[in-house]
Amino acid sequence: LTERFETPAAHQGQFDWSPYTIALGGCTVKVIVFCLILAFSRRKFYWPALDETQSSVFAAVEAALQHFGGSPKELLVDNARVFVDNANRVHFQWNRHFLELCGHYSIKPVACQPYRARTKGKVERPFYYLEQQFIKGDGWESFDSFARALAAFIADDLDQRVHATTRERPIDRFKSEQPLLTPLPARPFVGTNEEMRKVSWDCLISFGGSRYSVPWEYAAKHVWVRPSQGIGLVVRSQKGTEIARHWITAQKGMTVIDPAHY
Repeated sequence: LTERFETPAAHQGQFDWSPYTIALGGCTVKVIVFCLILAFSRRKFYWPALDETQSSVFAAVEAALQHFGGSPKELLVDNARVFVDNANRVHFQWNRHFLELCGHYSIKPVACQPYRARTKGKVERPFYYLEQQFIKGDGWESFDSFARALAAFIADDLDQRVHATTRERPIDRFKSEQPLLTPLPARPFVGTNEEMRKVSWDCLISFGGSRYSVPWEYAAKHVWVRPSQGIGLVVRSQKGTEIARHWITAQKGMTVIDPAHY
């Protein structure tokens, strides 16, 4: 038997992801779609990536929190390696980097019971609706156009659709939940597993066998880099401020330059 329960406003978010095979620019591509749903309002946020590395998972969580403008008190996740080092109930151990992320946003992590996906049923079901109403039978010119269309689907469909259980639109129910969310910190998360690079005198950093530009005032300084969505590269100053963003080149040995950096 499964007993349905409802959580108070701003108390819990549920996070998960699902792989899909879609058409991008006429080619078949595997994408990962992450989802964070606020359990009370049922408001959802989807975030696409080309991989499911810890960097992409963390970027998805942060993007969702920015979208909602605050953090729920706890985040329910499964026992994936990006979250949990040891899922044994007796010797359970969270991943240290995930704890750093949760600490930065004042979130209590909660792991669902192994092999009981229904524990986070609120986030499991939306993937079926996403597949049937958005992904199935469609195609996009590029990953960027797919991401934009997904954002529009959230705003125009998911936020506006009356939920079968609450009998309210998520965007309306969210109005009473948003003020109760924990305010976000002034700076984004930069964990101990972030990679640091020294900027060359010609304002370039090395990553993945290629070089990428950063603003001229960071020449000869150290910066943080983090791959994003399996396709992008985010560069931050030591204070955590984003200073550059690039698409990762598929060919090694390239130099990717943004003229505005000079």
